Formats: sequence, structure tokens, C-alpha cells
Amino acid sequence: AERINDIFSEKPLVVENARASDVRFDRGTIALEHVTFGYRMPDDVICDMSFVIQGGKYTALVGLSGNGKTTLINLIARIHDPHKGRILIDGYDSRCVTHTSLRSQLSVALQNPYLFHATIAHNISLFDSSIMPDDIAAIAALCDVDAIIRQLPEGYATVVGDDGCRLSEGQKQKIALARAIIRRPRILILDEAMSHMDSVAEERILHNIRIELPTSTILVVSHRWSTVQKADYVYCIESPRCIVGGTVEQLLKTNKAFADLFTAQR
Repeated sequence: AERINDIFSEKPLVVENARASDVRFDRGTIALEHVTFGYRMPDDVICDMSFVIQGGKYTALVGLSGNGKTTLINLIARIHDPHKGRILIDGYDSRCVTHTSLRSQLSVALQNPYLFHATIAHNISLFDSSIMPDDIAAIAALCDVDAIIRQLPEGYATVVGDDGCRLSEGQKQKIALARAIIRRPRILILDEAMSHMDSVAEERILHNIRIELPTSTILVVSHRWSTVQKADYVYCIESPRCIVGGTVEQLLKTNKAFADLFTAQR
């Protein structure tokens, strides 16, 4: 009871603005303007950073571990707010958009996703009864996991156990991807979301996602060359103050940090 009370007593890190409004994003273009953020003062993970992620494009975000890639994703998803600067989505300041409006149009799949102690179908649909079984199966097939699920004794009614303990890490990631895609978000963010899959499955799933979500903004954080090389545009974080953008071909020729990251994998 004390632990439950502690949870209910927690104050949210991000509070919705009383004047926030519901917004429908058109392109899903994300612009960071002079953004600064750190978890502990005075150490900034991101410092005075500005760049634009074009709507409807597949953009990769790369850099050494600890360079702030996941922090940027948390800021875009408004898990945190920047200490300075602002984040615009289609010209709207994210702090002036209701949480419901923002998160109904943005989906995130993580490297270590959490699955509920429930059926596979419920984990994909997030208990939304309006999502039909055929839709769940179609998205699971897109994520290369439908055939595996159908081989289970109870199929989509299989209970996965606490945090998906009855599944492999790759299977968990595929189910989490299906969960992120099923509502066809305007913005899809994948943070090392296919790290436990082989490169062939990863390439096939990315191809399927781009067909399924042809106009969505797809932002992928990855250390894999097979993921990054298909991106329309790439941003390489070199330091808290420095982010360099370009096509894969441009960065290979002009940016040593980017080339060093992927030389061994090519």
C-alpha cells in the first residue's frame, strides 16, 4: 500500500499547459530551435542544438553511445521539456499541444520494450477493443512475427508472462513494433528497436513499414549500417553542441565521426 501511495504521489515531470490545444499534424516536420537540456545541472547533454527533421522522410540519428540520441527522442516525445529553446512539430510548439493530441500521433518503440502480463493480442492493441483481430494479425505479419505467433498453442491468445518473459528478445521487439505501428502514427520513432533481430529481418521490416506508412515521419536511432544506409537523411551527433546532417553518401565523404562509426560494418 505504501508503494502504491508513492506512485500516486509522484508529480509528473512534464505538466500540460492549461492553454494547450488539440492539434492535427499534417506533415510531421520536427524542428528543434536552440534546445538545451541536461539531467543534472550544470551538465548539459544537449546544448543550443538546432536542426530540422523533414516530415514524411526516413531520418537516421547516429552517434557514439552517450551522445544524447535517446535524450533527443525523449524531448521530442515530451517525456522531458528542454531547459532552453523549443521543439516545433509542423510549426506548433510541443508545449502548447495537449498530451493526448501529441501522443495519439506519435509512437515510440524502444530497444528494451515492456510487455504486459497479458495476451499477445492485448499487447499489440493495448487493450483497445476497437482494433479488430484481422488488423492485429496484419500488422504482426508486417513485423515478421505473425507466423511465429500462429505456431504457439494459443496463438494470439497466448499470455506472454511478466514483461514478456515467455518470449525471446527479438520476438518482444517485433510485438512492440507492431504495437507502435498499428495506429499508423504521423511520427514513428525507433530507438534501437530492432537490435535483437538479424539484419535480414530488420531490412524486411523497415521495407514493410515504409510501405505501410508512406507519409509518416520515421526517425530511427541505430548503430547498424544496414539500418542507416537506407535513410533519406542522417544526423550525426558529435558533441552536446554539434550535430551534422547530410545524406549517407555526403557524410561518408565529409564527416570522419560518421565514417568511423560504420567503417567496420561496411
